[in-house]
Amino acid sequence: MHDMPSSSMIQSYIINLEQDAARMSVIATRFQELGLAFERIDAVDGRQMPDVEFDNFARARPLKNGGWGRGQAGCFLSHYQAWEKIACGADSYAAIFEDDLHIADATATLFRTDAWLPEIFDIVRLETSTNRLLLDTKATRSIAGRAVFRLRSPSWCAGAYILNRDGARKLLSVPPARHNSVDHFLFSFEGTSVARELEIYQMVPALAIQDKFTNKQNGTLGFSSNIEKHSFFDRLVLSLRRITPLVLYKTVKGFKRVPFQP
Repeated sequence: MHDMPSSSMIQSYIINLEQDAARMSVIATRFQELGLAFERIDAVDGRQMPDVEFDNFARARPLKNGGWGRGQAGCFLSHYQAWEKIACGADSYAAIFEDDLHIADATATLFRTDAWLPEIFDIVRLETSTNRLLLDTKATRSIAGRAVFRLRSPSWCAGAYILNRDGARKLLSVPPARHNSVDHFLFSFEGTSVARELEIYQMVPALAIQDKFTNKQNGTLGFSSNIEKHSFFDRLVLSLRRITPLVLYKTVKGFKRVPFQP
């Protein structure tokens, strides 16, 4: 259970590579517009890791399906740094943001109180997911036209979430052999046992969306992924997945897309 002060600004950490000054400038300006304080996390660039260091990292964390990409390794280690900050910090929870996000205006209001957070939680996802999600039919909390639901299915993307201090300590206690890419590690109920051990919730509509998933109507910042580049074939496969029988089955079962609401 976390502390519930009547009014408590939610601390934020922004993960950013030193060379990505343009990204930092954009998201810092957005946080300033919203009146929100933040601390920058100096991200790990997996592409610059010495071969021996990267090989040792991957060897300690064997993956069943393929191996670690350097971008994935850097992303995991960057989030890990944020988890350490939260686990050792004075705050009962804090938000973690990657630097390529569109962030809703409502964040300014929501981050000035914790009354909308579940009484017991490990993670509250703030962004959309690339897949349909199964949520509890009844919201745990509601505020300002948004609601928080318990998450009951795997979700993808780890660009914006609130992590409880106890939840951070749980993540840090997991041995390296059980580590995986960040979104698998945190949110894949099927691919890793870690997610099944966490109390995970989803904000609906979402407060954030990664720039690469926006459409022309919402506007884009032109930031591509720092993890892996998707080929034309990869994008085609992702598009075809949207019309598979599994998607139709999930739709019937109540799986829904979580929209981003600016």
